[in-house]
Amino acid sequence: MQKSQGFTLIELMVTVAVLAVLLTLASPSFSDFFQRYRLRGAADKVVNTLASARAEAVMRNRDVSIDFKGSAGSWCMGANAAPDPATLGELVGSADACDCTVANSCKVADGRELVVTTSQVEGVTLSANPGALLFSSRTGATSPVGTTATTTLASPNGKFKLRLDVSALGRATLCVPSGEPAMAGFKSC
Repeated sequence: MQKSQGFTLIELMVTVAVLAVLLTLASPSFSDFFQRYRLRGAADKVVNTLASARAEAVMRNRDVSIDFKGSAGSWCMGANAAPDPATLGELVGSADACDCTVANSCKVADGRELVVTTSQVEGVTLSANPGALLFSSRTGATSPVGTTATTTLASPNGKFKLRLDVSALGRATLCVPSGEPAMAGFKSC
């Protein structure tokens, strides 16, 4: 008698059916994973841009303006440093507001752009526009003294949220608003 090597059609169909059931059960978990991943990436990008702008202000001794434009699914933020003086001995001017909706209008040292746009953050929404901030060249704190900003970033499906707080000292932090699903690595607000 010859022994057959391989699978019967019934064995193959049962295996495919079991895999289909497992994938169906796992797909909501994958969807949530990707939603949290997109939100975390966008929030990190915003916080890193704020931290870079603050560091730029102190390192280059130039005020740096931060401005958010728009809200919901169409928003952007950018940083603009005070320009270098035109002549030797001239005082450094103030940082102009940045319009992140216009290409090359938000620049810091060496013509480098510091901008985050909705095209970079894959559907993450901004609940409210926190407006403009100015990082002081002397301390890195917000100016005028005591200025703070708060907004909430939401995942593309709106299920997950992170609140962004910029303190009067210029430090940006993220937390999960109370009543929202937890996200690993973020404390509750």
